[in-house]
Amino acid sequence: MNLGSSTLVVEPLLTGSVTTTADGNLVLATVTSIRSRARHILVDTGGFNQQLALQQRLEPLPPVTSIIVTHFHWDHCANLRLFPGIPVYAMTEPKWFDRATLGDVQLIPTMVSVHEGDTVDGLANIWEVPGHTANHVAVAVLGDHGRVLITGDAISDTTDAAQGAPHLAFYSEMEARRQVGRLLTAADWIIPGHGAPFEVFHA
Repeated sequence: MNLGSSTLVVEPLLTGSVTTTADGNLVLATVTSIRSRARHILVDTGGFNQQLALQQRLEPLPPVTSIIVTHFHWDHCANLRLFPGIPVYAMTEPKWFDRATLGDVQLIPTMVSVHEGDTVDGLANIWEVPGHTANHVAVAVLGDHGRVLITGDAISDTTDAAQGAPHLAFYSEMEARRQVGRLLTAADWIIPGHGAPFEVFHA
């Protein structure tokens, strides 16, 4: 599913999900590809349990030139190690990291700090959306389908959208709710952190 245009591809390479089992939750994160003729951005890289699937999806595609991390929970950034030397764009302040996070992400030499309104490779605009974590971003792309927002866990699935808040808000539930409203108001399509893309209908 391409939510971009004839000159820009915006598609989930891996669609995230959360499956409850007797031994705990199986968590898979969405990994999204944004591709132009000259650039290839990945938004998030998934967890260790998605490494093989990600490598298989990337094999026929142009090399990744940049990575944007929505937030530093392991299920969204563990596979950064597969891309040595590639610029990694993320909101690194206020450097709040959940205990499930890879501690060494702070040491990645190609890490570039981004903030509200920044643009990556002329293709993707950064929105600061704190709530699930303090240093969480969403990624906005314009295409033939309108504004596509890649939300990470600011909106993890359609349930988050329906209830107006993410399942988990580690930083601020009040701010999380505000950001969900902001995202839904602005988006034509949402690519969530743990679910399939969905269209947003405006009254």
